[in-house]
Amino acid sequence: MGQITADQSQELISTLTTGINWSEIDFVALGLQDVVMRNGKEACRNFESFLRNGCRLTAEQFLFETGELAIELPALSRPTLDEIQMEYSWVKSIELDRSPEGPVTLNLGTVLYPNEQQPISGSEYERRLASKLNVVLGYQHWQWFLNHQNQHSDSMVYLGKIRVDFSGIVVVDRWNCRNIPYSSQFRSCWGGDWGLLTDEFCSKSRIAIARK
Repeated sequence: MGQITADQSQELISTLTTGINWSEIDFVALGLQDVVMRNGKEACRNFESFLRNGCRLTAEQFLFETGELAIELPALSRPTLDEIQMEYSWVKSIELDRSPEGPVTLNLGTVLYPNEQQPISGSEYERRLASKLNVVLGYQHWQWFLNHQNQHSDSMVYLGKIRVDFSGIVVVDRWNCRNIPYSSQFRSCWGGDWGLLTDEFCSKSRIAIARK
């Protein structure tokens, strides 16, 4: 394997910077101050992944950390169908659950690009998440987040501003519709509900993801 030289890295960066049409890049609208300048380490990790893939986008580039939360969660087991049905009798089956079970740090992510203003469909949302389901938090993390929210006042800053999906689990209801759990504002705290995967997902949508 040929390791890149200093000259090659400088030539590569020079080619990329001179080949970009900077006049069409809206620094403010794309949120580059927050995405790059204030979150340089994550931006560099994403760019490195882009280079390692031969400067081609893959499904991995569709999940971006937003840096909005970092909450330590203990090891939590995935629920059984019986456990879910004790709270939600309308759930008929668990279609998939690849959520992590070990201790993790809850972070927030998005599958929308900073300049993506229009909502995306549920099918596109699933496509972008497909290769990352093993780091997307699920039902057990959703319940823990709701039950322990008073211990994490920093999450209240985002109350009413975002919705947090726990898309690591998908359940099927008695009407054969596919659902994911999510949290959003309920009065003065975070409440829990279920959303249909046929819904659209907008710029306020966040995904609870794990950093081990």
